[in-house]
Amino acid sequence: MKPPHGVCVKDMKQSDRKARHVVFASASPEIRSSEGMSDDGEPRGTGGIPLLNLLRQRELINILVAVTRYWGGIKLGPGNLRRAYVEAAKKALELI
Repeated sequence: MKPPHGVCVKDMKQSDRKARHVVFASASPEIRSSEGMSDDGEPRGTGGIPLLNLLRQRELINILVAVTRYWGGIKLGPGNLRRAYVEAAKKALELI
């Protein structure tokens, strides 16, 4: 059964109208079909895939990691976007 990623992320985005992007990933090493991710309008491969790879590397299951990004007036570029999303996710995962 696929997890309801869209419902959680949609609620997150709707709860904060200033949020520009809510990038997410969920992973399961046992069942690849239950994995999910989204770049939410960011350039392809800059948000969801790096977060999904982070979850796979740490062998985390039954978890959804989402990172909200706000427009700060500076275009980061693909490499910096990837780094920013992964660093934010790492910091959040340290709290659990």
